Amino acid sequence: MTNLNLKKISYTLIFLTLLILLLYFYKKEAKTEVIFFYPKNCLGSFINPEKAQGEPEVNNPDLINESNSAVYLGGFKEIYCGNFQGPVNEGEIQNITLKFNMVLTDERKEAPIIETTSPKSLIEKIIPSRTIEIINTSTDNTQTDTNEIQKATEEINTDKTETNKETTTTPENSPTTETPQSFFYKLVFAQETQPTANETQNAANSTQTAADETRTNVNDNNSELMRTDGNEVRTSSQEGSYEFASNSPTATSDEIQPSTMSSTTSTETTTSNPETLTTSAPQIFNYFDIFYTLDGETWQYLGSITNHNWQNITFSIPVNDWLTISKIQIKIQSNPSLDNIPYLYLESMSLEVDFIEKQENDDFEEITPKLEEINNLKLSEFDILKIHGINDDLVSFMAVKEDKNYLFLIELDKNKILRLELKPSDYLSNSPLGAKNNFIFWLGEDNKIFAFDYNTLKLFIGNLKNFDPSRGERAVMKINNLDFEIIFDGTNFYFRNNQFGEIFSDENSLALEKFRKNFKLDNVLTKEKLSELGLPVEENE
Repeated sequence: MTNLNLKKISYTLIFLTLLILLLYFYKKEAKTEVIFFYPKNCLGSFINPEKAQGEPEVNNPDLINESNSAVYLGGFKEIYCGNFQGPVNEGEIQNITLKFNMVLTDERKEAPIIETTSPKSLIEKIIPSRTIEIINTSTDNTQTDTNEIQKATEEINTDKTETNKETTTTPENSPTTETPQSFFYKLVFAQETQPTANETQNAANSTQTAADETRTNVNDNNSELMRTDGNEVRTSSQEGSYEFASNSPTATSDEIQPSTMSSTTSTETTTSNPETLTTSAPQIFNYFDIFYTLDGETWQYLGSITNHNWQNITFSIPVNDWLTISKIQIKIQSNPSLDNIPYLYLESMSLEVDFIEKQENDDFEEITPKLEEINNLKLSEFDILKIHGINDDLVSFMAVKEDKNYLFLIELDKNKILRLELKPSDYLSNSPLGAKNNFIFWLGEDNKIFAFDYNTLKLFIGNLKNFDPSRGERAVMKINNLDFEIIFDGTNFYFRNNQFGEIFSDENSLALEKFRKNFKLDNVLTKEKLSELGLPVEENE
């Protein structure tokens, strides 16, 4: 029994390990991807609103200014951006996030003025004209230039002597034999000369003098340092007494360096004014309100740009359909209740779309329907529900007879009639007919979608994806045999691919008129029925 239990436990652990690995690799395959959509159009009362449309030109906030941004400078102003464009994908959208590339500031960020510098002026800035005169020597004036160089050298040495007042001895100037070129190098690199020993000693004397003056000032302010034990230094004054704990041995007054005295004085100043350490809670001002809409009429509030969140503010847009992204419109408006609103420079905005890459097309069941070709059609025996002209010679219509639904396909020139028998649940009441290429589409009950290929005479049945038309959502599906996406918005069928974009269903009014005439619909149907089917009817006089 013990060995059997151990085997069961081992098998269970192996199974759980394999299950975890399978889940890991599944999640890895379904990882989230990111793409961006940018507005194609921006307008409003901001200055240069069109500069906020399109992809960002700069990613550095320091480079955002009036030359590349829509600008708010005061008053009640609005900006609207819409028609977001980007690479439409077939994956499943997880989240859409609204982001901004902007700067909120109290200072104007005017467009920079770029000064064009000619090569000549650039040389003059690098090498002063005086230096050029010294370098440009001639054989006729060699003695004169040498005297000028010696005179300039003496002036520099004199300035150096005045600066180092602590120097008591000055070496005698020996006759100079420097060339103009060597003088130029000394003039340019004078700041790089190493300090002399006298200069180093003078710097040390100055440091010691500063330390003595600091100790004198502390004593003059009636403050004294008293050593109480090995771990504390107490500072007393006329106003009160404050204690500062220290883990290191206390230094004597002679050992205190200027930096130590400065930090002590700074600490005393901060401690003697405790009210300066008290800070109030920061105020939050809602400078701009953000809204979005899908129909251009009903605006939904997303949030506000404040003085604390503007640098990293984002908003989630509740849309999960690729084709609905282009309908999103964003509005930014200033808060009319505030007077002093900082300047806003809106360089661009974007919709960040997180999605999971789609691995395959939607599943459609392929069946061979019950078809028959008929020679004589009596329309009076059927209740016609929908009529759809596909091309100049092809018409389809949905009809019902004795609780059975039928799809008819008629080639008008050949008078060839094909009838497809359907179950009662295979047609949803008042469902539209759609057509693209060699397919006819309609909806059935239980959220089914049907596609009939009249070239191969095959019927495909799939499940319609859930969507909410009230929020502007649409169902998008893909079938293997069609190079278009199938789109249904609750009323009509549309189709889309990368070559043509989104287009309407194939429809031909001339075929409807031809069908009406050939089958004498005006004698078979009432005017009310003709009008219900979308056929024109003359008014009674």
